[in-house]
Amino acid sequence: MRKTTARVAKAAVSAGVALAAAVVMASPAHAASGKNAYAYVYGPDGKSTAAAWFETYGEHVDLYDDKADGKGVAFELQRRNSSGTWYTYASGYSNLGYGNGYKYYDYEIPEGAPIRIRACLQNGSTAPRTPCGAWAYGTA
Repeated sequence: MRKTTARVAKAAVSAGVALAAAVVMASPAHAASGKNAYAYVYGPDGKSTAAAWFETYGEHVDLYDDKADGKGVAFELQRRNSSGTWYTYASGYSNLGYGNGYKYYDYEIPEGAPIRIRACLQNGSTAPRTPCGAWAYGTA
C-alpha cells in the first residue's frame, strides 16, 4: 500500500511539474505582441521625479509627475527608420503637477515597430528638457 501511495504521489508531482512547465512555456503565445517601455527621471535621493510609459495596447504614452518640485514633465518618443537610425517621432509636456493625474498621448504606430522613450523634467513648455532619464526600449 505504501509503495502504491508513493507511486501515485510521484506521478501527481511529475504531472504537476509538467503542467507548470507547459503553462510557463505557453505564456508568451498569449502575451501582447509588443513590449511596453517604462522611463523615469530619478532625483538625487534615488526616487522617481517623472515617469513616461509607452503602452503597446493602443500605442499610447502616459506622462506623470512623480514629485512636487515645481517642474513640469516631458517625454521624447523615438522610432527607428529603415536604415536603423533613431528619430524623434513625438514629444510632449505636462504641467498638471504632482498628484493631478496622467497626461495621455495617443499614437498610431505599426505593430512590431521598435520604439524608445525617455522621461525628462522641463521648466515650462518652451524650456529645454533637462535632466532626462535613460532610454527605455520597447516595441509597438
